[in-house]
Amino acid sequence: MRTSFLAILVGLTILLSGIPIVALEAPVVLDPAVTLNPVSNDKAKSDLRFLGQPARSGIIDLTAANGFFDRCFEALEPGPGIAGDTRFIGPTFGYLKRMSDKVPGTARWHLWVAEAGEIRASLFMTVPEDDVGHEWVIHVGNHTQILKANRSDGESAQKQTLSFKVETPGRVTFTIDCIKAPPPAESRVRFIRLEGTAVTRASLLRTRWRPAAVHARFYAPSECPAPNMWVFETQAVSKTSSYSPMTTGFGYYGTVFNAEGGIASSAGFNFSMWVAGRTATVAPPLPQMPRLIGTGIPEARYGTFGGEGTGVKFFDAVAYPDGAERTIQALRIEPTEDGLITWYGYFYDEKKGQWKLYASAQAPPKDPRTASRPDFGTMSSTGSFCEIPGPPNRERSGDLVREIKRRGWFYGKDSQWYRAVLGDVLNDEPIAPEEPDDDGSITNKRVDYLADYATEGWMSMSTGGVEYHLEATSIRKPADPKEPPPLPEYLKPEKAKQLFALPVEFGKSEARDVAADRATIVCNLKKTGPNSKAILYYGTVDCLTYPPKQVTKGSAVEIDMARPERTWQFATAEQKVDTGENRFRLAGLKPSTTYYFRLFVSHDEGKSWDYRSGCFQSK
Repeated sequence: MRTSFLAILVGLTILLSGIPIVALEAPVVLDPAVTLNPVSNDKAKSDLRFLGQPARSGIIDLTAANGFFDRCFEALEPGPGIAGDTRFIGPTFGYLKRMSDKVPGTARWHLWVAEAGEIRASLFMTVPEDDVGHEWVIHVGNHTQILKANRSDGESAQKQTLSFKVETPGRVTFTIDCIKAPPPAESRVRFIRLEGTAVTRASLLRTRWRPAAVHARFYAPSECPAPNMWVFETQAVSKTSSYSPMTTGFGYYGTVFNAEGGIASSAGFNFSMWVAGRTATVAPPLPQMPRLIGTGIPEARYGTFGGEGTGVKFFDAVAYPDGAERTIQALRIEPTEDGLITWYGYFYDEKKGQWKLYASAQAPPKDPRTASRPDFGTMSSTGSFCEIPGPPNRERSGDLVREIKRRGWFYGKDSQWYRAVLGDVLNDEPIAPEEPDDDGSITNKRVDYLADYATEGWMSMSTGGVEYHLEATSIRKPADPKEPPPLPEYLKPEKAKQLFALPVEFGKSEARDVAADRATIVCNLKKTGPNSKAILYYGTVDCLTYPPKQVTKGSAVEIDMARPERTWQFATAEQKVDTGENRFRLAGLKPSTTYYFRLFVSHDEGKSWDYRSGCFQSK
């Protein structure tokens, strides 16, 4: 019987606790993965490749580290990584255990079987008395067997050995099926030993524990003059969860696709503006701060976030109360006279058939020198990525392909729409084969034009799965449409006008009747909504769109952002407002002092700060 250093440590720990030593057999460690070419004859060329670990002495052990699973399971008992496995997963894990009895799913291991024959499966499990008799559903390919668990401390395999016949060589998946019944609460699946004639020349197929992020960049074609807006429609092709936002000059703008490939009910967008990085402890000076301005969602809250970094975004901003099958979003950009960039993010409400402002915001450019360039205030490209967040003990879905398809348009200064095109190369490094391959490097990421690009405009980005392809085959050339295809309904002229609509349109604000201790601020509103109310914020520092807020938790930067000297000192009482002139009376001012002010308006269809602050000096 094989023992390992880990098993000895486990035994010593148990001995010290007063429980008899159990020498747990350790799984066989396979050699590092090599590149497999499943079609290798001259008559049938293929770019398909796998990364596989060959059986060792006729054995392949399936462990909690070299397989994949849904969130009905989690991997526990972490240990140091295995040399040669680190590109797939960092740590090892001792066993699989139930994480949730509410989430159906499977645990999966993929094999390349070179010869037909038999697979015998022996399950090494820890099964307490209460879990005895549980029926584990096991699939190998399209064959199914039931294992009735006997009590076991994990020292030896279950009494019942399962035998499966593999009729045809090729890819075969070994599955623990917990779709109809969850795993029992306390049982532990330590490893599964595969032997038999079909295993002798088989390989365990490997890929990263969760798919690595795939990146793409979309460009306005060269004939589009000074583009200042884009529109993208996004759909998840695969019925798997993923996060695939658009990347912008300020941060991310996108949403999450759920396990069914759709958008969950009550979902919104992540319209996040970065303030500072993870290691920062203080916020930038106020003039350098990004600022949220307005939204067409009246329930939305202005807020901050921490984590990878600190930033600002809207919370409780529900765009899809009933969920959706796709997103249709737009981003418009406008420069200001004082060198800021104003961003307007919209989404298309398909049920109402109209565009709605999700968020508007302002920020100084990352490089102040760009404000003097002739193309300042334009955006000729935008990016996107697709990733799957989560730690390796719980998010183990690297065998599932995530595919996102998009089509988009850029809006030029000639008021015409131009179809988006892809960049030239993938923005990532493909996995190089472990051993030389005359055909070149391989990758399981793709960025492509789809076959209907000429007529419908679709492009695709995908990542994940155990199937790899030669990176050289990802050369992309767009098809040339014979004639410009018609625009979708949401870009028809009457709809596109809504991409310039705002919940509040501000006119000029000015101070009148200024005295040493008082003043009247007159704010002109060009447009507002039903039941409009407003507050005028003011003080001796221009605090932009940051009202007083008490923050005791969060990142150091979030706490710093809420310091009294960085938020508005004073505010008027909320009052009703309407289009035209609205007066706000200020009292208790200090003489010969410069004051700044900014209006905030809310109504039944949205809310917004003024896009600039005003100022005056008391007498």
